[in-house]
Order: sequence, then structure tokens, then C-alpha cells
Amino acid sequence: MTAARTIDVHAHYFPTAYLDLLATSGAAAVDLRSGRNAAWATTEADLSERIALMDRAGVDVQLLSLGACGPYLADRALAAAAARAANDAYAAAVRLHPARFAAFACLPLPHVDDALTELTYALDDLGMTGVAICTTMGGRALDDPAFDPVYAELHRRRAVLFVHPTAGACGSPLLLQSGLAWTLGAVLEDSAAPLQLLQSRFDERFADVQVVIAHLGGTLPFITERIEHTARIFMPGRDAPLEKLRHFWYDTANGHPAALRCACDTLGADRLVLGMDYPFVRGAAYEGGVTHLAAAGLTPQEQHAIRATNVDALLGPYRERIPPR
Repeated sequence: MTAARTIDVHAHYFPTAYLDLLATSGAAAVDLRSGRNAAWATTEADLSERIALMDRAGVDVQLLSLGACGPYLADRALAAAAARAANDAYAAAVRLHPARFAAFACLPLPHVDDALTELTYALDDLGMTGVAICTTMGGRALDDPAFDPVYAELHRRRAVLFVHPTAGACGSPLLLQSGLAWTLGAVLEDSAAPLQLLQSRFDERFADVQVVIAHLGGTLPFITERIEHTARIFMPGRDAPLEKLRHFWYDTANGHPAALRCACDTLGADRLVLGMDYPFVRGAAYEGGVTHLAAAGLTPQEQHAIRATNVDALLGPYRERIPPR
């Protein structure tokens, strides 16, 4: 992979057959809504259409993931079948356009044994570039100790773990009932995820997992002073939470130049990777996901790092799975 390639690490694809399988397997409505609402992003034809948009935006490759529509079903067999269907569909999409798409695997959590089987299949047999999970899976938070075997395997492989919100709004009835689950609730999930991981000492126990937090980490860049002042309460005995937050990566799927500038100043441009959130960001707004790097006043070197070279460090041993155009 050449350093000049622009990689979008946050893009979704919702195969219709997979969504239908979830619907008949007892998935909650909230799990399906984002995929159903993005009906244009469910077909192979969409892959060709989005390539034209990528060309206009100057994006060479999208890394595809399911977002909130993960296969987190209570029934173990159904969850495993759904994960296999999704990963096979993603692999087929990548085969159609191997120079333009790569994919993060989904896992049938909270069923850890099945998740480990699927992880091996997706990374070894399908050649995927990492794993995507949500902030909660089967009612369990991502820092649940039950998931440690999965994280240990990702650590052994030095693999990427992309973390996406669910629209569960951290369980807030106020946000769920007011229609603010995605507007504010998802941002809270993005904010809580890395702090929960720090509470569990994830950064020490699984140091070689390359964790990507969506949407600039939610509110994190804006409340770092508050985090520093309250760290003794939520992570006693651990120093410098801001430095530990810089252990993670953050995608730029936000679009507001001032927010991006704040994230660069707080977390460092060397910890940011380009994210666009297709298909929820489309058309001119998608193109703006690239141009706002300049609008934020970032230096050409910072822009180049976020668009291209940081992804080399993020993907590590998996960077060669994105072939040259």
C-alpha cells in the first residue's frame, strides 16, 4: 500500500439478505433501523455507485463495517449463522472491487467461543483487515471480562478493533424517548468506550490491539480537563488519563472543522484516521469529509497523515491486505 492512498476507515454496507436474516432471527428493531434506513446501501449496485462518489472525494479505499447492525443475537446458533452470512457478503463485495474496498469482520458476541471461530475464519480465510464491534453486544459492555479471550486473540495478532456506537444511548430513557439516540446518545457511547477500556486496563493487558473509536471519540477532545480532574474517581491509581487516551485511534467522522482542530490539539494528528460514515454522509457532505481537513487549518503534513500515512501504522501487519490500485 502506497503512502499517498486516501483510506476511509468508517464506511457501512448493509447486505439485504443479512438484514433479512437478522429480522427473522429476533433482532431488536433498534438493531435493524440504521441498516433499513440506509436501504440504498444494501446492494452490490450501491458499491459501484459509491465508487463514483469516492472518486469525487479523492478517497481510494473504504474499509467496510456493519456499524450498529451487528449479529448480537441471544441464540448462539443464530448469531453464528448471521455473522458468517455478513462476513461472507462482505468478502464477496471486496472481491467485486478489490482495489476499492476492504472489510472489518463482525463477530457473534456475546458468544465468545463462536466469536473466536469466526475471527479466525474472517482474518485467515477471508483476509479481512480487522474486527468491528459495538459499544454493547448482547446487553454487555465492551469491557466485559467475558470478552477477554477475543481481545487476547486480537492482541496476539496485532489486529485492529473498530468500535462503533449502537444508538442505545448508554441506556438513557430520556435520550431514547426524545429521539436523540443518534444525535446525542451515540456521542455518549463514543465518549464512554475508551474510558471504559482504560478502567479495565485494556491498554496494558492488550497493548497490541489497535483500537479505533468512531466520531473523534465523541465529546472526549472537549472534556479532557474534566477527565483529568475526575480520573481519581473513575480510574483510581492510574495517572495521566489523557496520555492513555492517546493510546487509541480516532476517526474523523464528525465534519465540523473546529471539532477536528480541537481533536488534533488534544489527541494529536498522529492518532487520527480519516472516517466519513457513508452512507449516512453522502454527496457533497461526503466530499466535505475530506476537504474539512484543510478547513480546520491543519498543515499539509497533518492532512496527509490523517488521509493516508497513519493508516499504515494502524493496520500494521494487515496493511498489505489493501492492494494497490
